[in-house]
Amino acid sequence: MEIKTLGCCLLLLLSLLATPSFSQLGSEALSESDQTTVDPDLELTLSPEPHTTTIPQGKDKDKENEKEPTPLTHEPNNNEEPDVEPTQDTEEKESYIENAEEPDVEPTEHTKENESDNHGEPDVETTSTPKEKESTPTPKESEMCSYKCASEPTPKLANPRLEGAYKALRALKKSIYSDPNGFTSNWEGPDVCSYKGVFCAKSLDNANILVVAGVDLNHGDIAGHLPSEIGYLVDISLLHLNSNRFCGIIPNEIKNLKLLYELDVSNNRFVGSFPEVVLELPQLKYLDLRYNDFEGELPSGLFDKPLDAIFLNNNRFHSTIPENIGNSPASVIVMANNHLYGCIPASIGKMAGKLDEFVVSYNELSGCLPEEITMLNTTKVFDISNNKFMGDLPQGMEHMKSIEVLNIGNNKFRSKVSKTVCTLPNLKNFTCSYNFFDAQDPECMINALPGVAIDGRKNCLPREPNQRPEKECRIALSKKVDCNAGCRPPTYSHSPKLDQPKKETPQTPTPHKPTVSRRLLRPILPRHHLLL
Repeated sequence: MEIKTLGCCLLLLLSLLATPSFSQLGSEALSESDQTTVDPDLELTLSPEPHTTTIPQGKDKDKENEKEPTPLTHEPNNNEEPDVEPTQDTEEKESYIENAEEPDVEPTEHTKENESDNHGEPDVETTSTPKEKESTPTPKESEMCSYKCASEPTPKLANPRLEGAYKALRALKKSIYSDPNGFTSNWEGPDVCSYKGVFCAKSLDNANILVVAGVDLNHGDIAGHLPSEIGYLVDISLLHLNSNRFCGIIPNEIKNLKLLYELDVSNNRFVGSFPEVVLELPQLKYLDLRYNDFEGELPSGLFDKPLDAIFLNNNRFHSTIPENIGNSPASVIVMANNHLYGCIPASIGKMAGKLDEFVVSYNELSGCLPEEITMLNTTKVFDISNNKFMGDLPQGMEHMKSIEVLNIGNNKFRSKVSKTVCTLPNLKNFTCSYNFFDAQDPECMINALPGVAIDGRKNCLPREPNQRPEKECRIALSKKVDCNAGCRPPTYSHSPKLDQPKKETPQTPTPHKPTVSRRLLRPILPRHHLLL
């Protein structure tokens, strides 16, 4: 009986020992067919848990056990961590897919169980150190950061008008080719009121908002051009660009500057015809275009515009003086150093009481002076030197009582220099040199009057030093004076007599426009040197 019991125990022990080898055989059979689908129930019955198998199977069996998880997991990225032995839970596909997004982090059993329960939720604990990940962002995250920084919008300014001014000034700076003195070096950021040369003030129509009221870049030696965005400076009352190297043309968008009072673009390199767009500025009073390369005709609308100062000197204008010059209320008109030809229109007499300075020197103007100039009783500077005026001085010049500087030098005037001119009450400088005057009153002799500088050189005055040769005077004075150039009709064959009745208030004759044929007969001289 005891022998039978012992035999049964041995048989039971042998069957238990044979069970692992049978499972190993089943595992080897499964590893040979990678494409065969494993039944989950069969897998649970055939594959013993690693922790319950305690009997060693030898070196060959251990190698086989190390290779067993590979065919069951079907994971392509297991080669990335060859030194880590995967557990049974890593064989599940769902757990690996959830962890595949972070291949550099080694998961533990605890994190895998949480991942399988949470189905890939982002709040999963890992064994990696979070601080190391934050301190070394991936290149993808860095690219995203730089893109956000580049796409940040421009800070919003206090009001839309400042935003428009910011846009205009930024475009102006981009249009600058050279700024050797760094005049616009601080033109950065949205605080336009801190820019050098930019002035802000309260808006005229709303005292609660601040606007850009003026731009002054005078003497900056800046090279560039004016962009069309200049039209966004709708609140400026002055634009000063004097003494720079701006080139090109004045953009049409400047007409949007409805409050512009002063426009000074002198001493630059602007070109083209007269910028008539500036005549559309309703508040403009001061216009300075001198020392540029503007050319062509002067528009008649220039003198219908209520300007106070007109500076056009040192350009390339080739034009007559428009007949409506007398319509201008300007106190200063300077058109020297151009190619102006023709006569001074008689309408200039309408500027009596308004015109303070009239300068047209260094041009090609001709004809006789209109008597209407004697009506300019408030004019202080009258300079018509270096032209081709001829004939005698008009009667009634004693009415020009405000004259301080009278320059008629380098023309073809003749006859007598009267004391009515030399004794004007405010006269300080009288230049009549390089003409053909052949007589003068004693009051007009050099050093005759204290406080009055008189220059009478190179005339035909007898017994005066430094005069023209007698032969040259005889030839010039023998020619008949023709005032039919459009300034005034030829009333006299020679200089008018001073003993004739004076006109208390000269009447303005109807302007006489010269014919085309006469204009074509006038010689056009090459451009002279710039002396102003």
